[in-house]
Amino acid sequence: MKIKSIIILLLINIYSYSQSDKLTKYVNLFTGTTDEGNLFPGSTLPFGMVQLSPDTDISKPSGYNFKDSVILGFSHTHLSGTGLGDFGDILMMPINSNINNFNSKFPDLKSKFNHKNEKANPGFYEVILDNCKTKVNLTSTERCGFQKYNYLQKSNSQGVFIDLVHSIYGSKSAWMPDIVRNCQLNFEDKYTISGYKKSSGWASQQNIYFVIKFNQPILKYYIKNNNKIIINTKTITDSLLQTVVLFKSNNELKIKTGISSSSVENARQNLKVEIIDWDFENYKNKASNTWNNHLGKIIIETDEKSKELFYTSLYHTLIAPNLLSDVNGKYSCSDFKVHSSTKTNHYSTFSLWDTFRAVHPLYSIILPNKNYEFVQSMLQHFENFGRLPIWTLWGNENYCMTGNPAIPVIADAFLKGNISSDTNLIWRSLYESSTKLFPRTTFDIKQNYGFIPNYWGEYGCRGDRNRFDLIDKYGYLPHDSIRESVTQLLELSYNDWCVAQVALKLNKTKEYNFFDNRCQSYKNIFDKETQFMRPKLANGKWQTPFNPYSVSDWKTSAFVEGNSFQYSFFVPHQIDTLIKLVGGKDKFETKLDSLFLKQLPDSEKNHIGSLGNLGIYAHGNEPSHHIAYLYNFINKPEKTAEKINLIMNSQYTLKPSGLSGNDDCGQMSAWYIFSALGFYPVNPADGKYYFGTSNLKSAQIIINSSKKLNINYIKTTENQSSIYKIVLNNKEITQNYITHSEISNGGILNLYFK
Repeated sequence: MKIKSIIILLLINIYSYSQSDKLTKYVNLFTGTTDEGNLFPGSTLPFGMVQLSPDTDISKPSGYNFKDSVILGFSHTHLSGTGLGDFGDILMMPINSNINNFNSKFPDLKSKFNHKNEKANPGFYEVILDNCKTKVNLTSTERCGFQKYNYLQKSNSQGVFIDLVHSIYGSKSAWMPDIVRNCQLNFEDKYTISGYKKSSGWASQQNIYFVIKFNQPILKYYIKNNNKIIINTKTITDSLLQTVVLFKSNNELKIKTGISSSSVENARQNLKVEIIDWDFENYKNKASNTWNNHLGKIIIETDEKSKELFYTSLYHTLIAPNLLSDVNGKYSCSDFKVHSSTKTNHYSTFSLWDTFRAVHPLYSIILPNKNYEFVQSMLQHFENFGRLPIWTLWGNENYCMTGNPAIPVIADAFLKGNISSDTNLIWRSLYESSTKLFPRTTFDIKQNYGFIPNYWGEYGCRGDRNRFDLIDKYGYLPHDSIRESVTQLLELSYNDWCVAQVALKLNKTKEYNFFDNRCQSYKNIFDKETQFMRPKLANGKWQTPFNPYSVSDWKTSAFVEGNSFQYSFFVPHQIDTLIKLVGGKDKFETKLDSLFLKQLPDSEKNHIGSLGNLGIYAHGNEPSHHIAYLYNFINKPEKTAEKINLIMNSQYTLKPSGLSGNDDCGQMSAWYIFSALGFYPVNPADGKYYFGTSNLKSAQIIINSSKKLNINYIKTTENQSSIYKIVLNNKEITQNYITHSEISNGGILNLYFK
């Protein structure tokens, strides 16, 4: 019997590896590239510094819109699924023209293209440009981009246009424009150009250094300095620079580019280490293999369409955070200084308000070592800057969103044993970021927004909306003292619970009692009469008028990207207490039902807080993401299953418009991954994953080289969706959740459906 079991296990492993070799074919890189998804189709590696992708629209946060028919060029940095834009740095565009010289002006080099001539696979992108009759191939390493241009017809001038002016949201009319402050071009030799671009936008100081290498010697070049074209200048520094670089016609040009946040020399070193030759196919294959290895962390058995949805979603959870440190460990930080990472790689692009909910809990299961690096990056940010990150971009703190969203990520990693060294630093970062006001900021509210929003107050204008002093004084955040008061308090209450759990584990009794008490502050803004979380004023009275269906106005509202109806369910750390506040399980069930049944007024639709509506539930934004799983807490798992099925089937498709909201660095996708597997972290830091439903036949989660969790979804008919029996390693589980340790220990999980 034992020999038979070993043979079965070996067959499972062989099957898994054979499947993982082919997983990239299930990834559709054009999913979510129009409407609300804000995803890009270009080449990147998991968590890479470079995202080499086509730009079609600088007003689109990702730079790409599938509805467009014109490509502006191919830039080396992009954001994945965010609601605001930045990056689009070091744009290049092939030149294949009959113009003999470019002394008088640079022509319009944008080109029409047809999606029929466009291909994208993980780590590779290809398109044929109609205007200049050129096939463009893109691939990448972690810190470098690699391009190959095949000129499909002969011309007088073949080469590349390099644009340091181009930026995503690179318009002064944009809400948060990316303004180029200074840039440099240095023609080092016949094969090499180096320089930098320094800009201000969502990242207030974004310095990107580069070294570009060509496989052909430069024949001649022209530099456009603002509106003046010059030649025979080796080095030039100004605010707006573009260049046309021409080569002897031979129908093919290869370009490799290393980038860095710290210096030109480090960009050169990145390129020297990561792309050592000109074998484009080799690096393309390496990129594909890297993606296969990462996608192979979860192996599923299901129909082909569901596989595509699953692996496309998994791919999108693995793009950000982005590597920021060079091969020698150097990186820039929010204090505008260059630091050196000594323990791990250093990462930025932390969209933590979104990703603390499901993305990081997913990493803690399938990529715990990488999650360790992410947490170390947050701790390094704290040491350099004095507080934990909120939303970092290219090393800059942009203060976007509310609460202290790094806290649940760090607490979760610590409580799961994912990070245990230097407990003094861990505790200090959590404690100080939860108790100290932060007067220091690098974000100019008036400069970036154009005005100072109502209710921000002194600290808010300097980027810090976490007014712990007001909570300690009033027991809540008065809405006439600070905007977004309800969302802030709910999120800070949850953050305090997370800190309390760390204090408990560290035997810090006094601190535990303090945070355990303050994490219940949400009770002070629950209005028993209306049964909603409601903004309260400093005099103790409720703000009037009050409409729980009103979707947030970011300038003055008490809520962020949502309304009171949705936010009244955000007490993930004390859901049983919330149920009692509402009046018991029956009333809580009625309230949950009404969220999905009632309709928003027309005046509240088509708003960022009302995307992907199923009634008032809005799956297109994060505040709603845990709500469908709350039926588990009133012993109605069949209703959770019903709602999860509805959300998965209505809110996710493979179309370019396949996401109902911004993917937000993988959170929309991570929700799908967990929900497809059959469970979800309602409280992202308590190590419990509550069951929902699944349409899979089987799944295997690779914990490490020796441990795997094999999940079997056992149904007698296909349309069964409600889980009635859970058996883990031959032992029935009576609770409606599985713990992180149970997942991490591996084995066999059988889910029985009715």
